[in-house]
Amino acid sequence: MDDWFLSKALNWCYLGFCQVHVAIDDSGIVGFFSLSPTQIKPASLSRKMRGGKNRMGHPGLLLGRIAVKSDLQRSTQRVGSLLLEHAIYKAYEVSKVIAGRFIVLDAKTDELCEWYGSMGFRSLKDSARRMVLPMKEAAAMVERFGEGHFKF
Repeated sequence: MDDWFLSKALNWCYLGFCQVHVAIDDSGIVGFFSLSPTQIKPASLSRKMRGGKNRMGHPGLLLGRIAVKSDLQRSTQRVGSLLLEHAIYKAYEVSKVIAGRFIVLDAKTDELCEWYGSMGFRSLKDSARRMVLPMKEAAAMVERFGEGHFKF
């Protein structure tokens, strides 16, 4: 992730592939995530998730990159959880402007699959590591936490 952030992130933003959001504290950068529009093939979704729309791609927001400084991973500071919650909030806010039925991500490891699952994400039918969070659930999460939770 360091390599992508240092060598490609700015260019990808400039070209319109994504927007990168950076978390900082007094020591500097502690993490980041990127968001971009995407779509999911209906065959990848369960019948319930398709909602009767069986022939069209389902719009979503791709949480394409998310990373936390290595010495803060698994720390009691919950940097990863807070960063993911903020990414969900941002994706939800964007979905109110451009629409989107899901937040989509690709878990890099089985351990991350479990962690994202604990945060509400579900694996797609054709790929255990491609996961989605329905936007309705993201909206409920944002409401449960309250707007103040997401102000930095």
